Amino acid sequence: MQPVLSSQYYCDNLALYKMTKTKKKVAYTKQKKNNKFFITLLLSIFGLILAIIGIFGFSYLKSLVIPIIVEPSEVAIQQYPWSTKNIFNISNLRQDKTQFDIWIMLKFENCALTPQNISIDLPDLQNTLAERMSQIEVSYDCVIIKGVDSQDNLIAFLIIHHLLPSQSLPITINVNPPDAASVSNNARISIKPVRQSDTPISLNNNGSELSYPFTPPINFKAKTIALKLRKTQ
Repeated sequence: MQPVLSSQYYCDNLALYKMTKTKKKVAYTKQKKNNKFFITLLLSIFGLILAIIGIFGFSYLKSLVIPIIVEPSEVAIQQYPWSTKNIFNISNLRQDKTQFDIWIMLKFENCALTPQNISIDLPDLQNTLAERMSQIEVSYDCVIIKGVDSQDNLIAFLIIHHLLPSQSLPITINVNPPDAASVSNNARISIKPVRQSDTPISLNNNGSELSYPFTPPINFKAKTIALKLRKTQ
């Protein structure tokens, strides 16, 4: 004899089936959300890793093309009678190599100044390149040459013997305008690196005399030169 299913039994089993199906659906939905969360998390971590690699990779590639930077690259000159004292930093972006024969060009714009109106404090680089003259030691580690370009604009070249890997060198420049007419409202100094080398510079040896090899990158007429002197015993 075939068993007879009561409507109550059928309803109970149908409810159980629906409840089981709902639980499975909820569990599946929860698992799907968890999988989506973990996939999103992994993609975020992977993206962050790529971003970090990209930033450092870009910085390294940039250091190969532009190993020397100047910050700030421009400073304003105050009007007379106030003198201007500014500090800018010269940095070697290379983390694996010393840079030599670094030329920094300072161009004075919208102002009628002479080499005597500006002075640059020479940093101490421990006399790596020096010459002794009697009781005076002349250091060529940092040389400042001031003059004018072909349009008679005041130009100064700061020549640094070397910067170690990741080294930053602060430079102080002082400007003393002679009168109010010599400086306009938008007078400024633009500062930029124009030369560097992977190999150290050598002094020219002319018999008993040594000289610094000076070849400016632009048409330039030198007026004054400044070096650091030290009296020896």
